[in-house]
Amino acid sequence: MKLIASKYYTLLFCVIWIYLLSSLNSPPFHSLGFTFNHIITFVRGIAPLLVLLFVIYNLLFSKFNKKNNLSLIDSLIIIYFISQIFSYIYMNGWVFSKDIYWPLSGLSLLFFLNIAKNYDRKNLIYFLNISVFLIAMLSSYLIYKIFDEFYLNFFNENYFFNSSWYSANAIAENTELFGKEIPRSSGLARMLFLVFIYLLISFLYKENFIYKKKIYLITGLLIFLFSFCIWHVQNRLVIIYYLILIIFFVLPFDNIKFTKKIQLLLLFSIIPFILHTLEPIFRKNLLESLNPNLNIKNNIFLKKKEISKIDLKNYDFGLKSHLEFKSGNMYAMPLDSKLVLIDGSYTIKLKNDDLLSLVELTKGELGSTPIIKYLVTDYSASGMEFIEIIAMSNRIIKPLLNVDRMGRNLKDENLNNVNNVNNVNKLSNLTSHTSGRVKLWKKAFPYISNNYIGYGPQADRIYIKQNISNLILYSLLCGGIIGAISIISIYLLIIYKIINLVFMNQIFKKKNYLYEKISIIIIGFLLLRSIVEVSFGIFSIDMIFFLVTLKIIYHSPIYNKKTS
Repeated sequence: MKLIASKYYTLLFCVIWIYLLSSLNSPPFHSLGFTFNHIITFVRGIAPLLVLLFVIYNLLFSKFNKKNNLSLIDSLIIIYFISQIFSYIYMNGWVFSKDIYWPLSGLSLLFFLNIAKNYDRKNLIYFLNISVFLIAMLSSYLIYKIFDEFYLNFFNENYFFNSSWYSANAIAENTELFGKEIPRSSGLARMLFLVFIYLLISFLYKENFIYKKKIYLITGLLIFLFSFCIWHVQNRLVIIYYLILIIFFVLPFDNIKFTKKIQLLLLFSIIPFILHTLEPIFRKNLLESLNPNLNIKNNIFLKKKEISKIDLKNYDFGLKSHLEFKSGNMYAMPLDSKLVLIDGSYTIKLKNDDLLSLVELTKGELGSTPIIKYLVTDYSASGMEFIEIIAMSNRIIKPLLNVDRMGRNLKDENLNNVNNVNNVNKLSNLTSHTSGRVKLWKKAFPYISNNYIGYGPQADRIYIKQNISNLILYSLLCGGIIGAISIISIYLLIIYKIINLVFMNQIFKKKNYLYEKISIIIIGFLLLRSIVEVSFGIFSIDMIFFLVTLKIIYHSPIYNKKTS
């Protein structure tokens, strides 16, 4: 062990790092069994626990950890994790459950990074490069799947038109890759943007990078493509930080000439954005030219077909299907249900053959789902005109014509009566800008006010039944006041550190320090993301990037007077 660690420590650390990354989103207790996939998932999932044993061994016996001095921010992060374990014991006693896995994984990651950094700070750089490479490969694969779905399946009868990639089946809920659930639209947008930041900052600030013409051009092309993908995935938080990054880039925080900045802004942001807005129009025209029977209005793809009485009895409605009758009434259809005709009236038949009457849809039932299906009928028992609509309006640029947020033309004859317009407006209001987060946050307040010590890790999933989508609220629920104070203190220390680096040390005007610059931009993104997600508060991709970039900043040679 000593021979391997002394001679091949870099390789050893990198292998351990890749093993840690493989455990993301694969806790060992999610799917237990004896199949090959179950065994692989279990082996991946226990990585943080095995690394924790490695950490304990090195802390006790390794000589290079004698110089291990925890910084203030390290101590606060440890307190954050320990507070969750303490809260769990307070609520449940000493009978531990699987939820302890999460704070232990966080502690394992933090101490492993300290050990690797103490051996050689370059290990942090290797870890960041490996992480970016792996998420670039995963996000590229997902983009390929989306490309195949959107552009190579025009003649598939199940093809549906969407103006952006937000609702692509390739990143739909419960979609798996090698038995592991893949990131959804927000996760894909996050990965794309992290890679984009890495490539862009390298392109702008890497010393003598412009003289490596082939690599320089390839990097520029990748930045262009990733920028287009970011626009087209349409994640609001990523777009907001993208705009903040543009403002930061234009301001004189570095030595790049303003004229060059405008050129790069045009190439890497404006042109991809224009292509993003034009792509649905081009694809719509292409679809209509290939299949004249299609009817696409604005951002709506209409598929019409006659359904007989017999066919209707066996028609399966998909996820979030809805009925809209010409009278203006709107009805919700449960998952895997059927519409059957009994004694002259339509009834919902559930998967278990139970019967339900049509229940009028009330505000809020749709949640924030972007995919809506309608069934339009005149109550005819002999035949029905069936219209499936997959509507996904551009969430940043609204359709140019007179349409509602679901993409429906308000001037259409079918929408002229007051009842229909009201129903359309109800649907428009369902997609809030917070995707239901405010409602979740309100649910958390009674639990927080009743227990200031906290409920332990994953308390939001246990008590709120959902991800609370805010790091400070998550820390209050899981670790109580102590957990929240530690997280708020971490925020303040990081903000102070970034302000010091950008304004006092003027790091973006200095040569070198490439990875510090990358780290500053990434941490800024993750801080913003933690407002609407738990983000780096739990063992995840966010925590991986947060802790690595945090270590790079805090242990930068810029603080060495000889090198500054």
